[in-house]
Amino acid sequence: MNGVNKIAVIKKGADGRRLKMNKSARSNRVQPRYLTVSELSNYIGLTVPAIYHLAARRKLQPKRLGRRLLFDLQEVDAALTQTDPGRNPTTDQC
Repeated sequence: MNGVNKIAVIKKGADGRRLKMNKSARSNRVQPRYLTVSELSNYIGLTVPAIYHLAARRKLQPKRLGRRLLFDLQEVDAALTQTDPGRNPTTDQC
């Protein structure tokens, strides 16, 4: 394949010379919109069973792709920032 699928680390400048990309340009990656259960577990710091529990209680709304559960990152962030109006975080314990 001779490097067809590899990400180029060197690009050409306006004058046609090769320029090395700086480290920050290489590290700019697109953040995925949907996360699997294990990716979401790493993202929010909960165990995989806890993620399934939140999905079962409809606290997080997953999408299905075959047997896989996928979580929209924007919806997860919104759900985690919402507070339950009937819950007092100073007196209630998880």
